[in-house]
Parts: sequence; structure tokens; C-alpha cells
Amino acid sequence: HVLCVDTDKQKRYYYKMALFKDFGKAGKDLLTKEFNAAEQKVELKSSTSDVSFDSSWSSSNLGKVETDFKLPRNSNVEFKLETDSNVTATYKIRELFPRTLFSVKATTSQNFNLGTEYRLAQGTTTADLEFSPSSGPLLHASALFNRNNYSAGGKVSLFAGDELRVKEYSVGLGFAKDSVEITGSLSENTDKKTAPQALFQFIHNVNPNFSY
Repeated sequence: HVLCVDTDKQKRYYYKMALFKDFGKAGKDLLTKEFNAAEQKVELKSSTSDVSFDSSWSSSNLGKVETDFKLPRNSNVEFKLETDSNVTATYKIRELFPRTLFSVKATTSQNFNLGTEYRLAQGTTTADLEFSPSSGPLLHASALFNRNNYSAGGKVSLFAGDELRVKEYSVGLGFAKDSVEITGSLSENTDKKTAPQALFQFIHNVNPNFSY
């Protein structure tokens, strides 16, 4: 759940977090995102019609500052500064072709990413080519689909060097209706040389929205 505070009315609201529903994000994020229950986090956000500002700090001494500038022709550029002094610049352009998004990302740590996303009526597919000095070229692909109350998604990462081989993969299924959410996933990282991991999650929201 997410806690939101309305300073004008002096009320607090709790909202449940959606699973397998955000088609705007890559499937790899939805299948691998972690939530740290014991971590405290502070966020500050501000925006105008053309510029947005977002900063955050956590009790684990991790922080970031992000600035987003809107540009003509459905495009924008983002700059992110993290506590490790790494700076990331990302350029995105939407609807260059119908239902598509293209992005180019570069960092001061010499990482480079070229990505594309294609949105369907009930899902999205993505493909990314990433280059890192430590791991070399990597190819990422993901797909996420939703129909009625059911969702299915998967992602795979491949080493794209001299030999094409699987680095990691993850597949998942989800069901959400009213106050019940059920998800299951299977993942494996071949670099760690461990057995595949299965995760099952059941959430029942007794009262997803309330205030006091």
C-alpha cells in the first residue's frame, strides 16, 4: 500500500498498488521489481507544464534527483543524478510510428541503451540493446498482455557477444478482481548458477481505500 497525505484537509489515504497492470513500463520491471518493507523513503515532487522535478532519499542512504523536460513532437529528455555520482541522460520520442516509443540512454559510467516499445490494445512488447563495459552487449526483450482480469508476461536477457546465450529470464501470470490479487512467477539467472526460483503472491485488500 502507498500512504498519501493531503495537507489541506489533514487526512491520510491508503491506496493499494496495482500488479501486472502498467503497460507503460517494460515487463522486466514488473517481473523483477522489489519492495523493501523495512525501508523509510522520502520523496519530493514538483512540476509545471514543461518541466518536472523529482527527488528521493531512503534510509539505506540511496538517493536520486530527476529532471524531465518536455520537447516538441511528443518527445522529452530526462536527467538523473544518483548518490554514487552517476549521471543518466535519456531521450524518448513517442508516436514516431503509430503505437511506438523509442529511447536512447547514456550514463557517465559508459553504459549505453537503445530501446523500443510497441503498444497493443491489451499489452505491450519491448526490445532493448544495452552495452556495458563490464558485461558487453546485452539484448533484452519482454512482453506483457492483459485480458479481462488475467495478465501474463515474460522477459529474457541474452548475451550478444561472440556467443549468444541466455543470461536470465522470468515469466509470470496474474489475476486481479475486486479486492483479490494473485500472482506467480518463475525466474532464473544463469550467471549465479542457482536453481530456478518460483514466487507466489496472494493479496486480499480488506479495505483498500480508507482515511482517518
